[in-house]
Amino acid sequence: MRTLDLSISNLSGPVPSDLGRMMKDLFILNLGKNNLGSGDSNDLRFIDSLTNCSKLQKLLFYGNGFGGILPTTIANLSNQLINLSGSVNQLVGTIPEGISNLVNLAGLFLEDNLFIGVIPCEIGKLRNLQYLNLSRNKLFGPIPSSICNLTQMYRLSLEENNFNSSLPSGIENIPGLHTLNLSYNVLAGPIPNTIGLSTSLTFLNLAHNSFMGALPLEIGKLNNLQGLDISDNKLSGHIPSTLGNCLRLESLHLEGNMFQGSIPLSFSSLRGIEILDLSRNNLSGRIEEYLAALMFLKNLNLSFNNLAGELPSQGVFGNLSVISLVGNKGLCGGSAEMQLPTCPKSVRKGNRLGFKVIVAIACMIPYSRMLFEEPKEARNDVDQNEKIRQAKVRECLMSLMRIGVACSAESPGERMNVKDALVGLMTIKEVFLGVGIHGKRHSCEGTSRACY
Repeated sequence: MRTLDLSISNLSGPVPSDLGRMMKDLFILNLGKNNLGSGDSNDLRFIDSLTNCSKLQKLLFYGNGFGGILPTTIANLSNQLINLSGSVNQLVGTIPEGISNLVNLAGLFLEDNLFIGVIPCEIGKLRNLQYLNLSRNKLFGPIPSSICNLTQMYRLSLEENNFNSSLPSGIENIPGLHTLNLSYNVLAGPIPNTIGLSTSLTFLNLAHNSFMGALPLEIGKLNNLQGLDISDNKLSGHIPSTLGNCLRLESLHLEGNMFQGSIPLSFSSLRGIEILDLSRNNLSGRIEEYLAALMFLKNLNLSFNNLAGELPSQGVFGNLSVISLVGNKGLCGGSAEMQLPTCPKSVRKGNRLGFKVIVAIACMIPYSRMLFEEPKEARNDVDQNEKIRQAKVRECLMSLMRIGVACSAESPGERMNVKDALVGLMTIKEVFLGVGIHGKRHSCEGTSRACY
């Protein structure tokens, strides 16, 4: 007999310890999804006899009640073995180093057990391994760098263990890595810039760790990414606008970090996004209209930030069941279903004065070098009056910038009084037209103070 498939047969009790001696020509043994084993330390004794099966390619005993350790004799199984699955049992102890002898192994599945200890460094010898799943065990220590030698790997699942240290250096050397799940561990340190070299990644999950620092701009190079979850870490800084380059993104979880600044305008490029969660950060600014135009968006969570201003009313913002905005005290408007306060008139119309002042500043930029450098005549002490004029012009340019900032505050209550702003702008206008430069009639100094 070459194939013995007893999966899903409601079998119970022990497996005969001499099974392998009776079936030396076995290619496939599948005992999956039964009630075999009793949680006893001798439950896997039958593996000893399988060393006689020199042609064995698949050994599957997942989804049972096997207990005890994974016997060291597993190292003596056929070197033709390509699939070993012992997941969803009650196996304990460590993963034996001798497992590295199974050099043709393509799939190793030991998830949902009670393994402890570290991943043996020798696992890096399994150069044909394509899928490694050790998730939901009690493994700890650093993820060995030798795992980055597994250049045929397309899926690596190590979630829900106690791995510490940092993201293994060299992970980008796995050229075909499709899925990387390291969530729910205690990994720390920064996410390295080299993550952008893993361009084959489709799903990246680093959630519920202690990664810190900025999310590198290079994340935007992962143009095959469909799902990204870096929630519940300690990441800070601005959300990189380069994420807008990940045009295939369908799910983006950035919640539970310390991101600040506004929601990147580049997110308007994420036309296929379905789930966007930016909750529990320190984001500020407006919720832009483009989010309403993301037609596939079916779950938007922006709760517990510092977002303010008028809420869009179209698209996803018209369906209370798929959006969460709680904890943003500055929001107003939107559809009646949102039950937000009516926006003040100044918010509804937008901050036009601030916009005009910013445009004025932008127009002045080409002349900024001239205004901040002393002219040659002044440097040569040719004209003392020119020194005074240039100093006043520089002072007024700084005042113009301050007015622009003060008029552009997101919250209406924090903006500069319109009357004070107009008075300041008229004063600056007169100065630039040459009125009052040499006299005491006008001074930009008052306009600076009005900004505070």
